[in-house]
Amino acid sequence: MRYSIALVTAAFALLAPAAPVVQAASYNVCGKGRVVWPDDSTFKPLIGARVYLMDDDLGLDDELTSGYTDADGRFHLCGSGTDAYFCPFNKSWCKPDIYVKVELENSDITIENEIFINRYAETPNFNNAVGTRDFGTFAFEEGNARDATVIFAKVREAYEYFKQQIGSRIPDYGGRVRVKFPAYAANGTPWTSDESIHWPNGFRHFKSAYHEFGHRIRHAQDGGFAHFLIDVVRFGYARNHYPELFTNEGFAFNEGWAHYFSTLLDPDERQFFLAWKPQDHTGGDAVEGNVAQKILRLSENCGGFKKMWPALASKSMHSFKEFESAVKTRDPACEAPIMIGGLLPGAFSKRAAVALDKQTQAAARSRAATVKRLNARMTLLRDRNREIAKALPGVAAPALLKLQQLRGEKRIELLGSIQRAFVQADAAIKPISPKSIADKSFDRNRADVRAGFVRQVVAAWKKSIADTRKGIAQARAAAKSAEEKAFLAEVERKQKVIEGHLRLAETSGRLPIHLLPVELAARTAEAK
Repeated sequence: MRYSIALVTAAFALLAPAAPVVQAASYNVCGKGRVVWPDDSTFKPLIGARVYLMDDDLGLDDELTSGYTDADGRFHLCGSGTDAYFCPFNKSWCKPDIYVKVELENSDITIENEIFINRYAETPNFNNAVGTRDFGTFAFEEGNARDATVIFAKVREAYEYFKQQIGSRIPDYGGRVRVKFPAYAANGTPWTSDESIHWPNGFRHFKSAYHEFGHRIRHAQDGGFAHFLIDVVRFGYARNHYPELFTNEGFAFNEGWAHYFSTLLDPDERQFFLAWKPQDHTGGDAVEGNVAQKILRLSENCGGFKKMWPALASKSMHSFKEFESAVKTRDPACEAPIMIGGLLPGAFSKRAAVALDKQTQAAARSRAATVKRLNARMTLLRDRNREIAKALPGVAAPALLKLQQLRGEKRIELLGSIQRAFVQADAAIKPISPKSIADKSFDRNRADVRAGFVRQVVAAWKKSIADTRKGIAQARAAAKSAEEKAFLAEVERKQKVIEGHLRLAETSGRLPIHLLPVELAARTAEAK
C-alpha cells in the first residue's frame, strides 16, 4: 500500500487488542476513464492500449482485471479484491485501494525501452474503494512518456491500414511490431530492422512512424534479420537520408518503398511525391525520391497498396525494376507509371537528427530521476519500519508485526537491488552505429544487457521470497487465531503469485511490469 507514515501508524492502532476482529471480505469494484494522446494541439483517444485495474497492496500489487481502451480511448473494468493484510483485524481496512495501469502494448504493437521494459503509466489511487470510481480523462505525463503514446498511436494507425487493405497481420514475429523507445542511436534518427523500430529520445517528427512501419513490413518479408544485416552492408542502409539523396538502386528502393508507404497515410507526403520532379534529380532509380514517385504512380495506376504488397511479397527484390517486373507479372495489363512533376509543396524536409550528446544527457536525466524516486521510496519504508518497531510491545499480534517489519526490510533490499540493476543496465547500453549494426555488436550488447537485468531482478526477488518465508514460519508458530492464520495465508498466496511471474520472466527473458516498482513507471496527468 502506498500509505503515508501517518496512515501506517494509524494501522498499528487498528492492530491493538481493542480492535474488532473481522474476517477478510472481497469487494466488487470498477474503474472507468479515458486515455488520450496529443496530436499537435488536439488530444485524441488512445485506442487499443492495455489497461489493468490494480489493487495497491503491501508487497506485490494485485491485478484485479485487465482489458483494452476502445475506439474512444475509454475503459470500464470491474473486478473484486480486498486489502487482506489488515482486513482480518479491522473492517475499515478491507476495501481495495485501486489504481489504473496503462501499458502501451497489445497483440500488434509493443512500445518498450532497450532493456525490454514495456512503456506504461500509473494513475493515483482511490483508497478503500467500492463501487465504480471514475479516473477521468488523462494522458501520460509530459516528456518522452507522452511521446511514447504518440508513437504508439501512429504505428497503430499504420498497422490498422495494413490489416484493412491486406486482411492479415504483418509478416514474422507473430505479426507484432516492437518499438524500442527511447533507443540510443548514433545517427540520431529512427531506423528499423525486420522486427523492431528504434526511435531516439527527442526525435519528434512522429509521422515518420509511417515510413518506419513501411521498412518493418518490407524487411521482414524480404528475408529476416540475417538477410537484413547483409543488406545493411551491401547497400549501406545505416545512414541518414532524404529524397534527393543519390546512392545506389538497393538503398533507393528500400527508402523509396518506405516513402511510398508513408504517402498512404500522410496527405502532405503524398502531395510532395506526386509533385516530385524526377527530371531535376539525375541518377534515375538510385535516387530515393525518384523511386518513391514511381512506386506511388504505379500504385495509382494499378490498384493501390492491395496490388503493390503482393508483388513485393512475391520474392526478394532490391530495385525498382525488379519490383515493377513483379507487379506486371501479376497484372500484365498494368501500365507503367507516368512520370510528371509540379511545384513541390515543401512538406518533406530533412528530418533533423538528435545529437548523440543530447540523447546521452536525456538518458542520464531519466536515470537520475528514477534513482531519486527509488531512494525516496526506500526512505519511506525505513521510516515505516521504525514505526512498526515502536508499535510491537503494545499490539495484539507482535509476531505478525515482526513479519511486516521483516517484509519492509526485504522490500528495501529488493528496491535497492532493482535500482542497481536498472542503473547498470541503462548505462551499459551502447549507442547504435552503422558499424555496430553491420557487425551485429549492437544486438549482442542489448541481448547481454537485457539478460543481465532480468537475472539480477529475478535473483533479488527470489532472495526476498526465501527470507520472507523464514519470517512466515516463525509467525505461524506464534499464530493462534483464525485471523492471524488468514493474514499469513494471504502473505503466502502473494509469494506464490510472485513466483509465477518469476518463472515467466525466466522463460521469456522479459520482466512482467507487475514485478517492477512503481518508480520505473511514468505517471498520468490531466489532459491539458
